[in-house]
Amino acid sequence: MFDPLAQLPDERFFDAAEAVLHALDHLWLNVGAVSDNMAVSIREGLAQRLVATSSWRHLISKRSAGTGLHIAGAIAAVFMGRHHIRQGPRCYVHPLGAARTDSLLPTLTQLAEQAAGSTFAAIAFLGLLEVGLHANRLTFIARAAAAWWRVQGANSEFWIDYGIGRRLSEWIDKAVLGAPVSPTVLDSLELTAIVDILMQCGTPLASGLEERIAARRKAGAG
Repeated sequence: MFDPLAQLPDERFFDAAEAVLHALDHLWLNVGAVSDNMAVSIREGLAQRLVATSSWRHLISKRSAGTGLHIAGAIAAVFMGRHHIRQGPRCYVHPLGAARTDSLLPTLTQLAEQAAGSTFAAIAFLGLLEVGLHANRLTFIARAAAAWWRVQGANSEFWIDYGIGRRLSEWIDKAVLGAPVSPTVLDSLELTAIVDILMQCGTPLASGLEERIAARRKAGAG
C-alpha cells in the first residue's frame, strides 16, 4: 500500500511519513475509520523504512540532545506526537484512545532502545507512556530505562536537566503507587530496576519514591 512512499528519497520520506502518520492516527483513534490491525501494520511498515535511513543510523550512533531538522517530525510522529521547534515532541493521543495504542508499544519500545542515546526520542516515547497511565506498561518503560542507563550512564543532562528522571519518578507515582496494583507489580524486578537507576543517576525524587514503594509493600504485606 505504501510502496511509493517507501521509495521516496529520505528527506521527502520524512515529510510524507509525518503527514501520513498524523492523518492515520486521526482516522484510527478519533474517527474509528481504521482498524487496530491495519493501523499497527501501516505504522510498523513506516517504522521499518525510517530505521533504514542514514539519518536514523546517525541518530543512534551517538548520544545527542537534539536531532536532525528533517527527521525530527517523522520521529515525533512515529511516537504519536508532533515536533514543535524549540519545544520538542508533544504527544497528541487523547487519554480515551490511549489503551488502543498498547499494541504499538513492542515496536516503539524497540525504537526507544535503539535510540537510547537520543534525548529527543526518549522524550517522545515518554510522552506517549504518560497518556492513560497504567501499570501494564511497566515492562516497556523498564526496558527503555535500562537502555537509557546503558547508553547514558549517570549523564545529569539527560536525567536531570531534561527531566527524564523526574518524569520516570512521576510515572511510577501515578501509574503504580497512585493506583490499585497487585503485590507482584510492587515486588517486580522491573520496578526495582527503575528505582535503582533513578537512585544511581541522582534524581532528586528517587529517595522519596523508594520510601513510598517500601511503605506500600509493607502495607500490602500487613
